[in-house]
Amino acid sequence: MTGDVKTVVRRLIDKHSETATGGPEDVVQRVLEDPEFPQSPDALRQLEDAFGPFRRQEDGSIHLDYDDVVQQSFPASDPPPPPDRE
Repeated sequence: MTGDVKTVVRRLIDKHSETATGGPEDVVQRVLEDPEFPQSPDALRQLEDAFGPFRRQEDGSIHLDYDDVVQQSFPASDPPPPPDRE
């Protein structure tokens, strides 16, 4: 079943990535509102795996938690590498 959910979510992401004009938040919003989106915790995890953590604002819009993504990518004990200088 998980494979099926993953396939459906990936297909919806691809479909809405081609038509969305408002960036990743717009894609997430469209995928969540798509009638084919399986309303399950596994489907939401697949969407978070693709875009990172997100939450729905009071006005219904989607907000991606970029701070969480940066923190996961570069924890405080492992700062980003310095830029290359020539």
